[in-house]
Amino acid sequence: MIKRHHHYVWRKYLQAWSENSLIWCYRNGKVFNPNIMGVGQAKDFYKLKKLTSHDINFIRSFTIGRHNNVLRETDEQWIMTFQEISEIREVYEKNGVSNEIIDIEVDKLIHNFEENYHCIIESKSIKYIEMILNKNISFFENDEGRADFSYYLCMQYIRTKKIEENIKSSFSSLEEKLGINIENAWSAMRYIDASHMALSLFSDRKFKIFLLDNKTSIPFITGDQPVLNTYAAKTFGSE
Repeated sequence: MIKRHHHYVWRKYLQAWSENSLIWCYRNGKVFNPNIMGVGQAKDFYKLKKLTSHDINFIRSFTIGRHNNVLRETDEQWIMTFQEISEIREVYEKNGVSNEIIDIEVDKLIHNFEENYHCIIESKSIKYIEMILNKNISFFENDEGRADFSYYLCMQYIRTKKIEENIKSSFSSLEEKLGINIENAWSAMRYIDASHMALSLFSDRKFKIFLLDNKTSIPFITGDQPVLNTYAAKTFGSE
């Protein structure tokens, strides 16, 4: 099955605020009550885009070039993965291959690859979410739990539509100058950046988890960005 509606916010995360799979939302001055299947998602959000040589050079210079050799092999693997998948159809068409079954399978790969990858990350993280709900954060004291949760946390932060829009806005002035498509480049960059952020959290043993328990009568409201930088909110003000 080709997946067209891609969630950039995990449904299980939103489920904590839902009742019978319905959640109250406030957007653009309007309040509505959709099913959690219909929010935090967009059509073809994770559909793979073709990376040009300019896009790849930009990714290498902006992300890979700023880090040491320990991460570069993994970073290059991400670029190679996105490049090869986006070029599959072009390669077999150049070789005169025409097959309906192959077309369908390639479409599945292009539409489903990222969505399926996020499902893998989420499935590995369910046990940590359940532990947190039971006020148990002991998993963060061992290397496996710390590594898995750090990557999950950074991936949730960087995968959202809002972050993508901010990135596109920040680099829009460079697109014509460098001949790049920042939206296409970001499809690979987000995984590289999430890996770098996660390694930093994993390595810095001063970083710890603290649980905040809301004991007031005022309900906690969440947003489509499940990770908030409270220092940035304090410095620049919240939206």
